Amino acid sequence: MHKTNSSFNVLYILILVPSIVSLSAHGTLLLEARPLLSNVTLSIALGLLVFKIRSDYFKVLGYCVTDALTGLSNIRQYRDDMNVEVDYVNKNGLCLLSVYFDLDGFKLINDQLGHETGNFVLKRVGAMLRESVRRQADGCYRIGGDEFLIVMSRIHPDDLVAIRSRIAKLVLGIDEFLKEYGASLSYGMSELREGESEEELLRRADQKMYFLKAQRREARNKVQLEKSA
Repeated sequence: MHKTNSSFNVLYILILVPSIVSLSAHGTLLLEARPLLSNVTLSIALGLLVFKIRSDYFKVLGYCVTDALTGLSNIRQYRDDMNVEVDYVNKNGLCLLSVYFDLDGFKLINDQLGHETGNFVLKRVGAMLRESVRRQADGCYRIGGDEFLIVMSRIHPDDLVAIRSRIAKLVLGIDEFLKEYGASLSYGMSELREGESEEELLRRADQKMYFLKAQRREARNKVQLEKSA
């Protein structure tokens, strides 16, 4: 059931009550076409209205750039963030890493264990990725289905090795969690090149991720062939 916002309830009272009082005092049902609000009351009413509009605007904006299931930012927010970050790191001689993640075997989780379990896995993976994003310049995104993305921006070149190591540990942790559900994690990590667009960077990270996925698939097939021989 729809509930009227409390700000609007107050606004209705501020506007309507003076009209009712005026009508009762004159003993007539005719509403006079003249201002019934004082300047102070009108200012309060308009202030509440502006506040409500702004609140609703930012709420809708949040829905537009946030993934409903995981609470992570979505691909639209990623594009907006990258427009800022690519320009910033290029101008200041800093580094930016893009890490593309994909859950291998996720469809089997939905098919065999149900969508409720599948949603739990997605939310847990999203939470683990979010916990790894520690700096204000970093971003964590769900870009569709079982695919996620982390962007680590404004990195000093001397810190690249440590950050790459931290990402590797993150992957191991998520992979260990997914093993409980018969799934695994593939990822591709790329560093922004000079003059490269965010589309090109994302494409390279995606290609690296699928290359790793293909390697894992080939290794599994080899093991299965050896067992059946």
